[in-house]
Amino acid sequence: MANEIAGRRRAPERSRSNDTGFTEADLKRLVRETVNETLLVLGIEHADPKEMQADFIYLRSWRRTMEESRTKVLWTTITIIITGTSAAIWAGLTGYFK
Repeated sequence: MANEIAGRRRAPERSRSNDTGFTEADLKRLVRETVNETLLVLGIEHADPKEMQADFIYLRSWRRTMEESRTKVLWTTITIIITGTSAAIWAGLTGYFK
């Protein structure tokens, strides 16, 4: 009574049903099954979390490697263009002043 007077509600018991008619255990089971099925559809094996973590670590390292490679290729391309342009200008100037 004191809790109701203060405007507070008691926390629902774990075995009680909520508005949907499911118990908390039923809802947890449904969520767990849904998440597991979704992970399987995505190709992620949820049964072995260590394996899944290793896969994500590998994917992260692969992504970082690709980002570094992209940066290096960009700088190499810029260097080649500048070197080629400089060589063409130098060849043109040396030919002009001979």
